[in-house]
Amino acid sequence: MPIASGSPLVSCVHMDWRPSRRPVSRTTAGLFGLVITALILPLVVPLFRFDGGLQEGDVASSTFSAAHEASFESATLTEAARNEAAQSVPEQALPVDTALRDQSIEKATRYLDLVRAIVVRTDLSAQLKQEAISRLSSPQPFTNRERAIFQSFDAAALQSLSRR
Repeated sequence: MPIASGSPLVSCVHMDWRPSRRPVSRTTAGLFGLVITALILPLVVPLFRFDGGLQEGDVASSTFSAAHEASFESATLTEAARNEAAQSVPEQALPVDTALRDQSIEKATRYLDLVRAIVVRTDLSAQLKQEAISRLSSPQPFTNRERAIFQSFDAAALQSLSRR
């Protein structure tokens, strides 16, 4: 079906078609692209390899100075320095405090005398003896095994142990 010349569809199609003007020519855009590529290529692809036998810990060929000073505390290096300083100090024996020694001997003797008094009692069973020993106050608490060992001593053995 033919379209009438006065229809709106014909008026829309009928336009002047001209190519738009480009602000930059194709040659200029191509050259700009090549320049950008040439500038970015060394940043992306390493052109020179600096393997040259350098290893971690080697001395640098030149020294760079920082714009400002920076410092930090290395926990590893600090601990190593502390250990080294501790190793360099000669070990000295502290003088024996005779009063403390005598006091400790007296406490141990009293404790062993009390244990001996419990062990020699014939009216107590082994379990009651162990419970009585456990109720004694001592500087260091004893385990059930250690209390059983105390029970296994006779009075003479406890007497000699308390006199040492």
